[in-house]
Amino acid sequence: MTCTLNGGPDLPADARDMEAARRMPGRPVPPGHKFPGCPECPRGPPPPPPPQVPQEPPERLFGMKASDIDKYSRLIFPIFFLSFHLMYWSIYLTISDVVVDDLVYLH
Repeated sequence: MTCTLNGGPDLPADARDMEAARRMPGRPVPPGHKFPGCPECPRGPPPPPPPQVPQEPPERLFGMKASDIDKYSRLIFPIFFLSFHLMYWSIYLTISDVVVDDLVYLH
């Protein structure tokens, strides 16, 4: 495989160096490298990834523990459930007695 960044295989070694200098002026080519950034150039191993610290789940959410939420929900859920059904059925039974004058019955 040839490096296309340094002029390709058709150019003699002198012309490749001149071609490289023309493409990236001011950037010296290190010894042993064909061209800076060439995929054929030797490279060292990549740096190790930063250590990852596992995060613990939060102990409190909005200042409350899970056991506190369970205690409150044991009381609040039945109250809301009963109040919703009492209101729903009282309104439904009140409205169901009202007969609309323009109601058309389908036979």
